Amino acid sequence: MNLVRFQKPAYMYDVNNLFNDLLRDFSTASASSACKKTNPLVNVTDEAKKYILEFLVPGFEKENFEVKNSDGVLTVKGNVNVANSETSKTTRNEFCIADFERSFTLPDDVETDLISAKYLNGILLIEIPKKEVETAKGVFDIKVN
Repeated sequence: MNLVRFQKPAYMYDVNNLFNDLLRDFSTASASSACKKTNPLVNVTDEAKKYILEFLVPGFEKENFEVKNSDGVLTVKGNVNVANSETSKTTRNEFCIADFERSFTLPDDVETDLISAKYLNGILLIEIPKKEVETAKGVFDIKVN
C-alpha cells in the first residue's frame, strides 16, 4: 500500500476564506481592525474645458478635506476625527469612516491656479480647468514637397 500525499486545490482556500469572512462575528472585532484605511472611489471626467474629479466620501465634513497642488501633483487628503463613545456599546459595527490620501499627476494643459473644490451630499467635487488652446486663424499657404 502506498501513501499518497493530498493537497487541497488552491480554489478551496479562497472558498474557505469567503465563508469565514461571511460567518465572522463583527461585533467582537475592534474598531481598528474592522476599519482599515481605504481609498475612496473616484470618477474622473474629461470635458471640453475642464477635468472633473468626483470622490465618493460620505460621512465627512468639508473641514475634513485638504486639497493641495504641488509641482503638478494634486493630493487629496481626508481626515476624520471619530470620537469613540465609551458610554454606549455597539453590538454590530459594519461600516466606518477612515482617513485617506490620494494623489493624481496633473496634465500640462491645466490652469493649476484655478482649481476649485466643493463638498455636497457625500461627494467631493474638484474642477480643474483646462488652458485655452489658441488656434491659428486665417489663411496660410502650405508648401507641398
